[in-house]
Amino acid sequence: MRAAPPPPGGMPTGVITLFAVPLGLAGLGGVWVEAQAVASAPAWAGDAAYAGAAVAWLILTVAYLAQGLRRPGMLGADLRNPVTGPLTAYPPVVGMLMVPHLGLYAHTAAEWICGVFVATLMLLVAAMLTNLFRGDVPLAAVHPGYFLPYAAGASITSIALDGIGARTAALTAVGAGLFLWVVLSALFFTRLATQEALPAAATPLLSVLLASPATAGIAWFAAHENRIDPVIDALAGVILLLILVQVHLLPDYRRVGFTLGFWAFAFPIALTTNFGVRWLNGLHIADSEAWAWLLTSLATVSIAALAARSLVLVFGGPRT
Repeated sequence: MRAAPPPPGGMPTGVITLFAVPLGLAGLGGVWVEAQAVASAPAWAGDAAYAGAAVAWLILTVAYLAQGLRRPGMLGADLRNPVTGPLTAYPPVVGMLMVPHLGLYAHTAAEWICGVFVATLMLLVAAMLTNLFRGDVPLAAVHPGYFLPYAAGASITSIALDGIGARTAALTAVGAGLFLWVVLSALFFTRLATQEALPAAATPLLSVLLASPATAGIAWFAAHENRIDPVIDALAGVILLLILVQVHLLPDYRRVGFTLGFWAFAFPIALTTNFGVRWLNGLHIADSEAWAWLLTSLATVSIAALAARSLVLVFGGPRT
């Protein structure tokens, strides 16, 4: 018998939630690729991060599909469920993050793969918006996880399209991302103001609020040859404000206690680092290469710490 889906406001568990791992690793790969351009960082570091992301993505995708075959109706139920629905978009989003790097080695294959992932994500986003328009999504079920695969996912689509040379389509995707960011922001902040507090298990997902402006900024940079303009300045202001919010949320994160859900931090860490490296380099500040190395190192150490703590948690070592 298939397990009942989690109730509105509750948080899902299982294979689908673990896609935050390859998401974070792919984001870290992007950081090292940018550091390679700005500060002559070694190419192998980015290759290693993307390879780890690809392996984790493949294992989780196969596991999730196999789980769906063993439990008929699970995939459709996950898609229709207002809590798990956004998570079903993780596989194509993670895949698109790896497309630009794949394009360096196999451009034609990257074009075809990008097309498949873009089409899949578009169908999933359309399904989500349809559920919203029909009123099928209880306000209490809305959580920060909506931002990453949908609003940030549209910007990731832009980055992938730019990576294969589809510049006009990339700019179109930026517009879609900004639209979804505004819609979901209104929905989420209404939920915070009118419903009960987020479940404790969902607290780490508040870090995902950084994903939309950071990916929008990276997509805008990519489409405009890393030039700084008023759009980038505005997004930088939003990102800095949300970083300060994250600092204020540190006591809340500590109270939750470490779980695998803390992998939600990995992608926002990578995104803000990637944006920061591009922004500081575009400002032509003194020692921009040193800043790039510092930010890249901090992001790498942070995600490595997540991985180490996860291994301790999974294999039952001592916990603090």
